[in-house]
Amino acid sequence: MVSEPSGENEMIVKFRGNFNFNGLYELLFSWLKDRHYRPVEKKHKEKAGGDGREVEIDMEGELEVTEYINYKVGFSIHAWDMKTVEVKEGDEVKSMDWARLEVKLKGQIIMDPKNKIPSKTGILGAMDTFLKKVALWREIEFMHDDHLMITVGKVQVLVKKFLNMDSGESAFG
Repeated sequence: MVSEPSGENEMIVKFRGNFNFNGLYELLFSWLKDRHYRPVEKKHKEKAGGDGREVEIDMEGELEVTEYINYKVGFSIHAWDMKTVEVKEGDEVKSMDWARLEVKLKGQIIMDPKNKIPSKTGILGAMDTFLKKVALWREIEFMHDDHLMITVGKVQVLVKKFLNMDSGESAFG
């Protein structure tokens, strides 16, 4: 069974300015790979517009945590009015992207990913409900849900640092 993503496990970064789009993509994809999530690009759309390109990319990765619990982390990158600009840094001129950007970061707990309890009715359904609502409730709520929220928060900080939005302080490190 897949749990519904809770609202507190979704974070958004909004940005307008110069950045390296390919570098942002690589940062998020590498983050998934480096932490042994199985990364998959679910969507990649690009279209030309009057003020620049619009690009939408969704990627996600899944990690087996226990026999009964997996984590799924998803990143959505959406850029509007994207165009290449030349930026002068000291004596160098760099080619960068300028865009309006929104990055959504989501975390989700997947219970019974191997479908070991295939029926959701009768005695098996009662067993599944007992596991989720009684036996594993505290572990899921206080250990896994909290850990996943902190993990997504750390990725948000990483994205903000990459975009030079870092304020120097964060609850997530």
